[in-house]
Amino acid sequence: MVKNRFTTVLKFFKHYYAAKNRYGVHSPYVYKLLTNCIDDKTRYPEYKIWENFRKQLMSNHQFLEVDDRGAGSNVFDSGQRRVKDMARVAGSSKRKAKLLFRLARYLQAKNILELGTHLGLGTMALALADKNAKVTTVDADKNLMLFTRKQFKRHKINNVKWVPGSFDEVLPELTLNKKYDLIFLDGDHRGDTTLKYVEMLKPAMHQETLLVLDDIHWSEDMEKAWMQLIKDDFFHVSLDLFFVGLLVPRPVQQKEHFIIRFL
Repeated sequence: MVKNRFTTVLKFFKHYYAAKNRYGVHSPYVYKLLTNCIDDKTRYPEYKIWENFRKQLMSNHQFLEVDDRGAGSNVFDSGQRRVKDMARVAGSSKRKAKLLFRLARYLQAKNILELGTHLGLGTMALALADKNAKVTTVDADKNLMLFTRKQFKRHKINNVKWVPGSFDEVLPELTLNKKYDLIFLDGDHRGDTTLKYVEMLKPAMHQETLLVLDDIHWSEDMEKAWMQLIKDDFFHVSLDLFFVGLLVPRPVQQKEHFIIRFL
């Protein structure tokens, strides 16, 4: 665990010194995305709703049996986990959740797909961006999804469609004759499966769809997958924010990759 943290810190500093802010970016599309969304410092009232939701989870002492089907956890050894502990270390961080909210809001995303519900911290951020939008969230852990769904019902968040099942099971149906404005791929941090799921998602992406990949520097395996994706001719815009990666097909734009300082 200590070694993993040390390696992550080293990777972060390497990223930081290679990264640019919006003033070092010459693409009008990316400059606007950075200025009006990623670097937006507005204190939206929805942030408070999200923070209250997280506080309630962090005060919940209930134990749940968790089924890890992805890369597993670097923190937990047992499947029996307290909600408060999972909320503290395993859900979307405040910074990441706020980014997801801003991305969905900036894009005016009406159809959103999230792969990896967990405790719903990312789901909540996406759902709050526009209560008229439809957020479809998928998780293989039916027990965890049932718990999370009940929390959303208590908070009267009604624009989420809950889909239990593995990504392999549900993606063929969820990508058939459907297009999403924003896709958040979380819940599986293995390079080979990440690449597989991105391939499965491509038919459900239009030219301006934003694909958000979580934890692109989680492991050497994930970094290799990320490097392969930014070279993929399907995506013309790629942004490395260290904690997440952003990919957009956008064929009208010359293919470019950006390493962005996101603090």
